[in-house]
Amino acid sequence: MKLTKLVSVFHPNGFISKEHTHAQHEMVYCVKGTGNAFIRDQKKIFSTGNYYLVRSGTPHVEQDHSATDIIYFHFEAPSALVPEGVHTDFNGAVLHIVKKIRTEANCNLFRRSDMITALLTQLLIESERSLSHPERANDITSAIQYINENVGQDINLKKLADQYNYSYDRFRHILKNELGIPPYQYILNQRIEKAKLLLSLNPKSSITDIATVCGFNSSSQFSNLFRAKMKMTPKQYMTECQQRDQKG
Repeated sequence: MKLTKLVSVFHPNGFISKEHTHAQHEMVYCVKGTGNAFIRDQKKIFSTGNYYLVRSGTPHVEQDHSATDIIYFHFEAPSALVPEGVHTDFNGAVLHIVKKIRTEANCNLFRRSDMITALLTQLLIESERSLSHPERANDITSAIQYINENVGQDINLKKLADQYNYSYDRFRHILKNELGIPPYQYILNQRIEKAKLLLSLNPKSSITDIATVCGFNSSSQFSNLFRAKMKMTPKQYMTECQQRDQKG
C-alpha cells in the first residue's frame, strides 16, 4: 500500500466537481458539512462523520453543500480491499486514523512509509467493519422504534442523539438513510397516519382532541399540515370516511 496524495480543503460556498476518475483509489472524509457523492451514477448522501471510498478508474462526482470541510487522499492498494461507497465513522476511529496519516505525510519521521502503510491497512479494515456494525445498527433500530411508539409525544431528536452517543448531524443523517426521508418529515407522516386512523374510527371526536393525541401543537397546525398532505381538511376526511362506511 502507498499514499500518493493527501489534501485538507475547506469549501466555504460549496463545491461541485465534474465527473472524473483517478489512477489510484480515493478516500474523502467529511469533517464538517453535507453533500452528495455520485459513484457510478448512484447518488450517495454524506454529512459530518461520513466518508466515501472510490476505487481507481471509478467515475464519480462530488457535490458539497454550503460550507464543507474535507480531507481527501489518493492511495494504492489491492482493489479487493477497498469497500467502495459511503461509510459512517460511528465512533470517530476512522477520523483518528486519517489525522494520523496526515501527520505522517507532513513529517519526515523514522519509517514514515511503513507507518502510513500500516495506517492505511487499519483504515480499510475499519471501513469493512462499518458495513456490518451490529451494535450501532441496533441503536438505530431502537431509535426508530422509539419514534414509532411515541409519535404522539414531543420527540427531541437532539436528546435522542445524545442518548445513543451520536452527534446531532450524524444521527439525523443516519436516520435519513434508514428512513428514506428526513426524520422530522417521517415523524410528521407518522402523525398524519395516526390522525387518519383516529378520524376514521372516531367520527364524534373533536379535531382538537385528535390533534393533541397525535402530537400536534394546536388544532390549527394539525389542520394546516393535514390539508397540505391530504389535500382536504381533517373534517372533510372524517366526513368522507363516514360516507364510505355507510355505503359499505
